[in-house]
Amino acid sequence: MGLSSSQARLLSITARMHDIELSSQDIMSRKIALATQRDDAYDEYERALDAKKLQVAFNGVNAKTTYVDATYDSVCKFNPDRSETYALKDTNTGKMIVDRDVSEAYKQFGNGDKFAFALQMIGLSQEDLIYNDESDSINIGLVSKGESDVSIWVDNSRSVSLTENTEYLNKVLKGAYGGQQETSMWVNNDTSGYDCYVIMNDLETEVYESHKDDSKGTELKSKLQAIQEAAEKGDKDKIKESIDAFRTALYDAYPGEIFDKICEAGGEKASKFDDETLAEFKYYVKLFEGIRAAGGCITVEDFSEDGNTGNEWFTNIISSGRAILSQYNDSGTQIGTWSEISPATSTKIMETEDDTDVKKAEAKYQHELNNINKKDTKFDQDLNKLETERTALKTEMDSIKKVKDENIERTFGIFS
Repeated sequence: MGLSSSQARLLSITARMHDIELSSQDIMSRKIALATQRDDAYDEYERALDAKKLQVAFNGVNAKTTYVDATYDSVCKFNPDRSETYALKDTNTGKMIVDRDVSEAYKQFGNGDKFAFALQMIGLSQEDLIYNDESDSINIGLVSKGESDVSIWVDNSRSVSLTENTEYLNKVLKGAYGGQQETSMWVNNDTSGYDCYVIMNDLETEVYESHKDDSKGTELKSKLQAIQEAAEKGDKDKIKESIDAFRTALYDAYPGEIFDKICEAGGEKASKFDDETLAEFKYYVKLFEGIRAAGGCITVEDFSEDGNTGNEWFTNIISSGRAILSQYNDSGTQIGTWSEISPATSTKIMETEDDTDVKKAEAKYQHELNNINKKDTKFDQDLNKLETERTALKTEMDSIKKVKDENIERTFGIFS
């Protein structure tokens, strides 16, 4: 090979080696980008592993506790299989978050009786719970204003005639019988005015009268006596407290009989008042107490503007503090009240991994990782080819340089 040919080949090899170097740098940049993609894919997978969801305890078969995803329906609506009774409260207003039918019923009975509210929620209509027949009577307690001679009675023969003020009657009964509302009303054509406290309606009185001599009736008599004693002292707070205690005892003892009496009075066939119906009735009594203690309620439809009440929504509103979780105390020193709880401390509502999302994230991560590894392997193969070519070119370049040097030495050695 002549000197000119050797020089031309060297220039060609040098240009190609520069191309190889540039291609190698480009591949290495792509490999770095793949490493970033691999890190991003793993970060997403790790977030899925760290993600938690709320679940609530239910009583399963053979008393075995099972956990289901926490949603508004699974946590805050009546379910006889759920371990505890819960409710949501709006953090901003402090009001209880309920569905629309509960809200509407509370509007009807919110100033009145929790038992009438519960009866409506288990199936009785408002018409069933309101008596418009003027021949009916209502048993009331009367506390005269500004006088010491106070009288309280529940005797049917001395009940106040409803013909005196039917408008007031309807107002009281729409708020339900045990409303304990105070007002000035006409009694036996006497316009001096009295504070009126509703103790029992006629149907409740029938049930009470039929049991007043049995063991539970004896307890009820003592609670009526407590109302009398409070009235004699003129202690209005104690009167209301005593009436509530009496009515609570009455409904604890005979809720099914009262339910049947109301159905019978309305000309309806009574539904079966079984253990589940009783549990539902008691649930709504508790809910009423919670709503009243919270100062009212708002609907979940208004609280959740997008209408979503699924597990992710429920978990997010609790973790973000938009809503507070409350639990009814069935025992202990705070029995009969609602207490705020946290999933971090509750044994019945817990944070768990979302297995479904984890499996999806794992499948996605493996798919992306396989694609990245295939690309990385291809880049390694391309780099090996370039390195092989670069090595061959380097060997050829060294050989040409050697031949060139020998030619130069031989040619110019003639003149030496």
